[in-house]
Amino acid sequence: MDTKTKKRFKGLSDQKKSLDLRLSTISKKRILLHCASLGEYEQALPIINWVIDNTEFDICISFFSPSGYENCILPEVRCIKCYLPFDRNYDMKSFLKKINPQKVIITKNEWWWNMLKILKSNSISTFLFSSTIRKNHYFIMIPLSFFKKRLSAFSSIFVLNAASKESLSTVCSGNIVVSGDTRKDQVVSIRSSTSINKKSEPTVIYGSVWLSDLPIIKEMISELSNFNHFVYPHNLTPENVNSMCTELNCNNRHSISHLSGTFIIDSMGQLKRDYSSAHIAYIGGGFGDGIHNILEAAVYNIPTIFGPRYYKSEEAKELIQMKAAYSVANINQVIPILQKLCTNEYQEEINLKLNDYFSASKSATEIICSEIFQ
Repeated sequence: MDTKTKKRFKGLSDQKKSLDLRLSTISKKRILLHCASLGEYEQALPIINWVIDNTEFDICISFFSPSGYENCILPEVRCIKCYLPFDRNYDMKSFLKKINPQKVIITKNEWWWNMLKILKSNSISTFLFSSTIRKNHYFIMIPLSFFKKRLSAFSSIFVLNAASKESLSTVCSGNIVVSGDTRKDQVVSIRSSTSINKKSEPTVIYGSVWLSDLPIIKEMISELSNFNHFVYPHNLTPENVNSMCTELNCNNRHSISHLSGTFIIDSMGQLKRDYSSAHIAYIGGGFGDGIHNILEAAVYNIPTIFGPRYYKSEEAKELIQMKAAYSVANINQVIPILQKLCTNEYQEEINLKLNDYFSASKSATEIICSEIFQ
Protein backbone atom coordinates (compact mmCIF):
# COMPACT_ATOMS: atom_id res chain seq x y z
CA MET A 1 0.00 0.00 0.00
CA ASP A 2 1.52 3.36 -1.01
CA THR A 3 1.89 6.34 1.34
CA LYS A 4 -1.12 8.25 -0.02
CA THR A 5 -3.43 5.26 0.35
CA LYS A 6 -2.23 4.67 3.92
CA LYS A 7 -2.90 8.32 4.78
CA ARG A 8 -6.40 8.12 3.31
CA PHE A 9 -7.28 4.97 5.28
CA LYS A 10 -5.93 6.48 8.48
CA GLY A 11 -7.82 9.72 7.82
CA LEU A 12 -11.08 7.84 7.31
CA SER A 13 -10.47 5.83 10.49
CA ASP A 14 -9.73 8.95 12.58
CA GLN A 15 -12.75 10.68 11.08
CA LYS A 16 -15.15 8.20 12.68
CA LYS A 17 -14.31 9.80 16.04
CA SER A 18 -13.72 13.41 15.01
CA LEU A 19 -16.31 14.30 12.37
CA ASP A 20 -19.18 14.95 14.81
CA LEU A 21 -17.03 17.42 16.71
CA ARG A 22 -15.98 19.22 13.54
CA LEU A 23 -19.58 19.43 12.33
CA SER A 24 -20.60 20.98 15.64
CA THR A 25 -18.43 24.03 14.82
CA ILE A 26 -20.56 24.99 11.80
CA SER A 27 -24.28 25.55 11.44
CA LYS A 28 -26.79 22.94 10.34
CA LYS A 29 -27.55 25.04 7.27
CA ARG A 30 -24.72 23.55 5.30
CA ILE A 31 -23.42 22.56 1.89
CA LEU A 32 -21.24 19.57 1.07
CA LEU A 33 -18.66 20.57 -1.53
CA HIS A 34 -16.46 17.78 -2.88
CA CYS A 35 -12.96 18.13 -4.34
CA ALA A 36 -10.86 15.16 -5.41
CA SER A 37 -7.56 16.79 -4.50
CA LEU A 38 -5.73 20.11 -4.11
CA GLY A 39 -6.10 21.17 -7.75
CA GLU A 40 -9.87 20.78 -7.57
CA TYR A 41 -9.91 22.67 -4.28
CA GLU A 42 -8.15 25.61 -5.94
CA GLN A 43 -10.76 25.38 -8.69
CA ALA A 44 -13.54 25.45 -6.09
CA LEU A 45 -12.19 28.36 -4.04
CA PRO A 46 -14.09 31.05 -6.00
CA ILE A 47 -17.32 29.12 -5.31
CA ILE A 48 -16.42 28.68 -1.63
CA ASN A 49 -15.64 32.37 -1.17
CA TRP A 50 -18.83 33.38 -3.00
CA VAL A 51 -20.93 31.17 -0.71
CA ILE A 52 -19.31 32.63 2.41
CA ASP A 53 -19.71 36.22 1.18
CA ASN A 54 -23.24 35.96 -0.22
CA THR A 55 -25.18 33.27 1.65
CA GLU A 56 -25.86 31.96 5.15
CA PHE A 57 -24.65 28.46 4.30
CA ASP A 58 -21.65 26.91 6.00
CA ILE A 59 -19.51 24.46 4.02
CA CYS A 60 -18.20 20.96 4.64
CA ILE A 61 -15.44 20.36 2.08
CA SER A 62 -14.69 16.72 1.32
CA PHE A 63 -11.58 15.30 -0.31
CA PHE A 64 -10.62 11.96 -1.77
CA SER A 65 -6.85 12.52 -1.80
CA PRO A 66 -4.62 13.26 1.21
CA SER A 67 -2.71 15.80 -0.91
CA GLY A 68 -5.86 17.92 -0.98
CA TYR A 69 -6.95 17.25 2.58
CA GLU A 70 -3.54 17.94 4.11
CA ASN A 71 -2.45 20.93 2.01
CA CYS A 72 -5.61 22.97 1.53
CA ILE A 73 -5.81 26.30 3.35
CA LEU A 74 -9.42 26.72 4.42
CA PRO A 75 -11.11 30.10 4.76
CA GLU A 76 -10.98 31.18 8.39
CA VAL A 77 -14.72 30.89 9.02
CA ARG A 78 -17.67 28.60 8.33
CA CYS A 79 -15.70 25.77 6.70
CA ILE A 80 -14.53 22.36 7.81
CA LYS A 81 -12.86 19.56 5.87
CA CYS A 82 -13.23 15.79 5.81
CA TYR A 83 -12.55 12.73 3.69
CA LEU A 84 -15.25 11.45 1.35
CA PRO A 85 -15.71 7.72 2.02
CA PHE A 86 -15.39 5.09 -0.68
CA ASP A 87 -18.50 4.82 -2.83
CA ARG A 88 -19.97 1.84 -1.02
CA ASN A 89 -23.69 2.14 -0.43
CA TYR A 90 -23.66 1.78 3.37
CA ASP A 91 -20.63 4.00 3.92
CA MET A 92 -21.93 6.74 1.67
CA LYS A 93 -25.43 6.63 3.14
CA SER A 94 -24.05 6.94 6.70
CA PHE A 95 -21.75 9.79 5.69
CA LEU A 96 -24.47 11.82 3.96
CA LYS A 97 -26.86 11.28 6.86
CA LYS A 98 -24.24 12.66 9.25
CA ILE A 99 -23.38 15.66 7.05
CA ASN A 100 -27.06 16.31 6.26
CA PRO A 101 -26.36 18.83 3.48
CA GLN A 102 -29.04 21.06 1.99
CA LYS A 103 -27.07 21.16 -1.27
CA VAL A 104 -24.17 19.15 -2.70
CA ILE A 105 -21.67 20.69 -5.11
CA ILE A 106 -19.11 18.50 -6.89
CA THR A 107 -16.00 19.82 -8.60
CA LYS A 108 -14.95 18.90 -12.13
CA ASN A 109 -15.35 15.26 -13.31
CA GLU A 110 -16.31 13.18 -10.29
CA TRP A 111 -18.80 10.36 -10.75
CA TRP A 112 -19.82 8.75 -7.47
CA TRP A 113 -22.66 6.53 -8.64
CA ASN A 114 -23.93 5.29 -5.24
CA MET A 115 -23.64 8.80 -3.84
CA LEU A 116 -25.76 10.15 -6.71
CA LYS A 117 -28.41 7.45 -6.13
CA ILE A 118 -28.64 8.36 -2.43
CA LEU A 119 -28.74 12.10 -3.11
CA LYS A 120 -31.61 11.66 -5.58
CA SER A 121 -33.57 9.38 -3.26
CA ASN A 122 -33.31 12.07 -0.57
CA SER A 123 -34.22 14.91 -2.97
CA ILE A 124 -30.99 16.82 -2.21
CA SER A 125 -30.15 19.46 -4.83
CA THR A 126 -26.90 18.38 -6.46
CA PHE A 127 -24.62 20.27 -8.84
CA LEU A 128 -21.47 19.57 -10.85
CA PHE A 129 -19.29 22.45 -12.08
CA SER A 130 -16.24 23.07 -14.30
CA SER A 131 -16.76 19.74 -16.03
CA THR A 132 -15.30 18.72 -19.39
CA ILE A 133 -17.02 15.86 -21.22
CA ARG A 134 -15.47 14.29 -24.30
CA LYS A 135 -16.98 11.99 -26.90
CA ASN A 136 -14.72 9.14 -25.76
CA HIS A 137 -15.86 9.39 -22.12
CA TYR A 138 -16.89 5.91 -21.03
CA PHE A 139 -20.54 6.68 -20.27
CA ILE A 140 -20.88 8.62 -23.52
CA MET A 141 -19.51 5.72 -25.56
CA ILE A 142 -21.62 3.20 -23.61
CA PRO A 143 -24.80 5.16 -22.75
CA LEU A 144 -26.40 2.63 -20.41
CA SER A 145 -29.66 3.42 -18.65
CA PHE A 146 -27.73 3.04 -15.37
CA PHE A 147 -25.68 6.13 -16.14
CA LYS A 148 -28.66 8.11 -17.38
CA LYS A 149 -30.60 7.32 -14.20
CA ARG A 150 -27.71 8.32 -11.94
CA LEU A 151 -26.97 11.52 -13.86
CA SER A 152 -30.57 12.60 -13.36
CA ALA A 153 -29.60 13.31 -9.74
CA PHE A 154 -27.95 16.54 -10.88
CA SER A 155 -30.13 19.63 -10.72
CA SER A 156 -27.63 21.35 -13.02
CA ILE A 157 -24.29 20.48 -14.59
CA PHE A 158 -21.98 23.37 -15.49
CA VAL A 159 -19.55 22.58 -18.30
CA LEU A 160 -16.59 24.42 -19.75
CA ASN A 161 -17.67 24.57 -23.39
CA ALA A 162 -20.35 23.86 -25.98
CA ALA A 163 -18.68 20.59 -27.08
CA SER A 164 -19.02 19.23 -23.54
CA LYS A 165 -22.69 20.20 -23.45
CA GLU A 166 -23.30 18.46 -26.77
CA SER A 167 -21.62 15.24 -25.59
CA LEU A 168 -23.29 15.21 -22.18
CA SER A 169 -26.76 15.89 -23.57
CA THR A 170 -26.75 12.42 -25.19
CA VAL A 171 -27.00 10.80 -21.75
CA CYS A 172 -28.29 13.58 -19.51
CA SER A 173 -31.67 15.23 -20.02
CA GLY A 174 -31.24 17.70 -17.18
CA ASN A 175 -30.09 21.31 -17.11
CA ILE A 176 -26.63 21.68 -18.72
CA VAL A 177 -25.09 25.16 -18.64
CA VAL A 178 -21.97 26.36 -20.46
CA SER A 179 -20.38 28.44 -17.70
CA GLY A 180 -16.65 28.46 -18.40
CA ASP A 181 -13.91 27.63 -15.89
CA THR A 182 -13.73 28.92 -12.31
CA ARG A 183 -9.94 28.48 -12.46
CA LYS A 184 -9.80 31.65 -14.54
CA ASP A 185 -11.55 33.52 -11.74
CA GLN A 186 -9.17 31.97 -9.22
CA VAL A 187 -5.93 32.85 -11.03
CA VAL A 188 -7.13 36.40 -11.70
CA SER A 189 -7.86 36.73 -7.98
CA ILE A 190 -4.37 35.42 -7.12
CA ARG A 191 -2.77 37.83 -9.59
CA SER A 192 -4.64 40.79 -8.10
CA SER A 193 -3.28 39.95 -4.63
CA THR A 194 0.28 39.29 -5.79
CA SER A 195 3.02 41.90 -5.92
CA ILE A 196 4.33 41.65 -9.47
CA ASN A 197 8.10 41.56 -9.14
CA LYS A 198 9.42 40.81 -12.62
CA LYS A 199 13.11 40.03 -12.31
CA SER A 200 15.51 42.29 -14.20
CA GLU A 201 17.40 39.16 -15.27
CA PRO A 202 15.47 37.06 -17.83
CA THR A 203 13.89 34.14 -15.98
CA VAL A 204 12.25 30.82 -16.84
CA ILE A 205 10.09 29.01 -14.30
CA TYR A 206 9.44 25.30 -14.82
CA GLY A 207 6.24 24.41 -12.96
CA SER A 208 5.04 21.00 -11.69
CA VAL A 209 7.91 19.16 -13.39
CA TRP A 210 8.35 15.39 -13.70
CA LEU A 211 11.53 13.47 -14.52
CA SER A 212 10.14 12.90 -18.02
CA ASP A 213 10.26 16.67 -18.62
CA LEU A 214 13.99 16.92 -17.94
CA PRO A 215 15.34 16.35 -21.51
CA ILE A 216 13.42 19.44 -22.70
CA ILE A 217 14.39 21.40 -19.59
CA LYS A 218 18.08 20.59 -20.10
CA GLU A 219 17.85 21.87 -23.66
CA MET A 220 16.12 25.06 -22.54
CA ILE A 221 18.75 25.69 -19.86
CA SER A 222 21.51 25.16 -22.43
CA GLU A 223 19.89 27.36 -25.06
CA LEU A 224 19.00 30.14 -22.59
CA SER A 225 22.33 30.22 -20.78
CA ASN A 226 21.92 33.90 -19.87
CA PHE A 227 18.57 33.22 -18.10
CA ASN A 228 17.84 32.25 -14.52
CA HIS A 229 16.12 28.85 -14.28
CA PHE A 230 13.87 27.79 -11.39
CA VAL A 231 12.54 24.24 -11.43
CA TYR A 232 9.53 23.24 -9.28
CA PRO A 233 9.11 19.44 -9.02
CA HIS A 234 5.59 18.06 -8.86
CA ASN A 235 6.78 15.27 -6.58
CA LEU A 236 8.54 16.76 -3.56
CA THR A 237 9.89 13.58 -2.01
CA PRO A 238 13.60 13.92 -1.11
CA GLU A 239 14.46 11.10 -3.53
CA ASN A 240 12.79 12.85 -6.47
CA VAL A 241 14.22 16.28 -5.63
CA ASN A 242 17.72 14.81 -5.30
CA SER A 243 17.34 13.00 -8.63
CA MET A 244 16.43 16.25 -10.35
CA CYS A 245 19.32 18.10 -8.70
CA THR A 246 21.69 15.41 -9.99
CA GLU A 247 20.19 15.37 -13.49
CA LEU A 248 20.31 19.14 -13.84
CA ASN A 249 23.56 19.61 -11.91
CA CYS A 250 22.05 22.30 -9.72
CA ASN A 251 21.24 23.21 -6.12
CA ASN A 252 17.90 23.22 -4.35
CA ARG A 253 16.35 26.12 -2.42
CA HIS A 254 13.10 27.06 -0.67
CA SER A 255 12.72 30.47 -2.30
CA ILE A 256 13.65 32.18 -5.55
CA SER A 257 14.57 35.46 -3.84
CA HIS A 258 17.99 36.86 -4.76
CA LEU A 259 19.08 33.78 -6.65
CA SER A 260 20.58 33.38 -10.09
CA GLY A 261 21.56 30.30 -12.08
CA THR A 262 19.64 27.01 -12.04
CA PHE A 263 17.83 25.86 -8.90
CA ILE A 264 15.28 23.32 -7.72
CA ILE A 265 12.57 24.95 -5.57
CA ASP A 266 11.40 22.26 -3.16
CA SER A 267 8.45 23.87 -1.40
CA MET A 268 4.71 23.66 -1.95
CA GLY A 269 2.34 26.57 -2.50
CA GLN A 270 4.74 29.18 -3.91
CA LEU A 271 4.51 28.40 -7.61
CA LYS A 272 1.24 30.17 -8.45
CA ARG A 273 2.67 33.47 -7.19
CA ASP A 274 6.29 32.94 -8.26
CA TYR A 275 5.19 32.79 -11.91
CA SER A 276 4.84 36.59 -11.61
CA SER A 277 8.64 36.92 -11.73
CA ALA A 278 9.06 34.86 -14.92
CA HIS A 279 9.45 35.87 -18.56
CA ILE A 280 8.76 32.35 -19.90
CA ALA A 281 7.08 29.36 -18.22
CA TYR A 282 7.42 25.65 -18.89
CA ILE A 283 4.50 23.55 -17.60
CA GLY A 284 5.28 19.96 -16.60
CA GLY A 285 3.36 16.75 -17.14
CA GLY A 286 3.14 16.84 -20.93
CA PHE A 287 5.33 13.77 -21.31
CA GLY A 288 3.21 11.82 -18.83
CA ASP A 289 -0.49 11.78 -18.01
CA GLY A 290 -1.10 15.37 -19.10
CA ILE A 291 -0.01 18.92 -18.39
CA HIS A 292 -0.68 20.73 -15.15
CA ASN A 293 -2.40 24.10 -14.69
CA ILE A 294 -1.13 26.54 -17.32
CA LEU A 295 -3.55 29.32 -16.31
CA GLU A 296 -1.50 29.97 -13.17
CA ALA A 297 1.39 31.06 -15.41
CA ALA A 298 -0.50 32.56 -18.35
CA VAL A 299 -2.41 34.99 -16.11
CA TYR A 300 0.87 36.92 -15.72
CA ASN A 301 0.86 37.45 -19.50
CA ILE A 302 3.85 35.21 -20.17
CA PRO A 303 4.19 32.54 -22.90
CA THR A 304 3.99 28.89 -21.86
CA ILE A 305 5.69 25.80 -23.26
CA PHE A 306 4.71 22.20 -22.52
CA GLY A 307 4.91 18.63 -23.81
CA PRO A 308 2.63 16.91 -26.35
CA ARG A 309 0.02 15.46 -23.97
CA TYR A 310 -2.26 18.42 -23.45
CA TYR A 311 -5.52 17.16 -25.03
CA LYS A 312 -7.37 17.23 -21.68
CA SER A 313 -6.58 20.93 -21.25
CA GLU A 314 -9.09 23.12 -23.05
CA GLU A 315 -7.16 26.25 -22.09
CA ALA A 316 -3.97 24.82 -23.64
CA LYS A 317 -5.82 24.35 -26.93
CA GLU A 318 -7.14 27.91 -26.76
CA LEU A 319 -3.74 29.43 -26.00
CA ILE A 320 -2.01 27.41 -28.74
CA GLN A 321 -4.60 28.68 -31.22
CA MET A 322 -3.85 32.23 -30.04
CA LYS A 323 -0.09 31.58 -30.42
CA ALA A 324 0.44 32.40 -26.77
CA ALA A 325 1.46 28.83 -25.85
CA TYR A 326 3.51 26.11 -27.54
CA SER A 327 3.62 22.33 -27.38
CA VAL A 328 6.90 20.54 -28.08
CA ALA A 329 7.40 16.83 -28.64
CA ASN A 330 11.22 16.77 -28.64
CA ILE A 331 14.29 18.94 -28.04
CA ASN A 332 14.60 19.90 -31.71
CA GLN A 333 11.24 21.66 -31.64
CA VAL A 334 11.98 23.84 -28.63
CA ILE A 335 14.97 25.83 -29.96
CA PRO A 336 13.16 27.84 -32.71
CA ILE A 337 10.34 28.59 -30.28
CA LEU A 338 12.77 29.96 -27.70
CA GLN A 339 14.45 32.11 -30.30
CA LYS A 340 11.09 33.61 -31.20
CA LEU A 341 10.01 34.12 -27.58
CA CYS A 342 13.20 35.97 -26.70
CA THR A 343 12.34 38.93 -28.92
CA ASN A 344 10.79 41.95 -27.17
CA GLU A 345 8.29 42.43 -29.97
CA TYR A 346 6.91 38.92 -29.60
CA GLN A 347 6.80 39.17 -25.81
CA GLU A 348 4.71 42.34 -26.10
CA GLU A 349 2.37 40.68 -28.61
CA ILE A 350 1.75 37.73 -26.26
CA ASN A 351 1.29 40.11 -23.34
CA LEU A 352 -1.57 41.85 -25.15
CA LYS A 353 -3.19 38.60 -26.27
CA LEU A 354 -3.21 37.11 -22.78
CA ASN A 355 -4.41 40.31 -21.19
CA ASP A 356 -7.40 40.25 -23.55
CA TYR A 357 -7.94 36.51 -22.92
CA PHE A 358 -8.38 36.96 -19.18
CA SER A 359 -10.17 40.31 -19.35
CA ALA A 360 -12.80 39.10 -21.80
CA SER A 361 -13.89 36.08 -19.76
CA LYS A 362 -17.24 36.42 -18.02
CA SER A 363 -17.09 35.24 -14.41
CA ALA A 364 -17.87 31.53 -14.33
CA THR A 365 -18.34 31.83 -10.57
CA GLU A 366 -21.19 34.31 -11.00
CA ILE A 367 -22.90 32.16 -13.62
CA ILE A 368 -22.67 29.02 -11.47
CA CYS A 369 -23.60 30.54 -8.12
CA SER A 370 -26.47 32.59 -9.52
CA GLU A 371 -28.00 29.34 -10.80
CA ILE A 372 -27.35 27.29 -7.64
CA PHE A 373 -28.57 29.95 -5.20
CA GLN A 374 -31.26 31.65 -7.26
